[in-house]
Amino acid sequence: MLDELADEFGYMQAGMELKKARERTRLMISTRTAATCDYVEAVRSMTAINFVADAFNGKVDTVLTNVKHDNYGTLAQQIKDAYALVNHLGKPFKDARILPEYLQARLEELHWATVAHELKMKEREWTCYI
Repeated sequence: MLDELADEFGYMQAGMELKKARERTRLMISTRTAATCDYVEAVRSMTAINFVADAFNGKVDTVLTNVKHDNYGTLAQQIKDAYALVNHLGKPFKDARILPEYLQARLEELHWATVAHELKMKEREWTCYI
């Protein structure tokens, strides 16, 4: 849904920034810079990191389906709460946790999605006047 919104407004700065933010989060996952843990053994480390990343991304993706032009603050808090919860629940797995940089990347994604939704709403209002 957000990728479609980014494509729709790709010619505007908000659409371009949303695309960049989405690409940045994908890159952080693929390069394994979104999460970490203290396991020494590679297999256990990879499993714990994948687990917390999947849990966090599932929660964030659910939050992002509710983006509107006027609910950034509420959704940002839900993402921060998901970050705190996933990091707390990851402690038994050698402190598996989402890194603050990844949280910021997902919040930036939310920011630009909110801006793009606002532009879409204004565009609809404008077409109603025509």
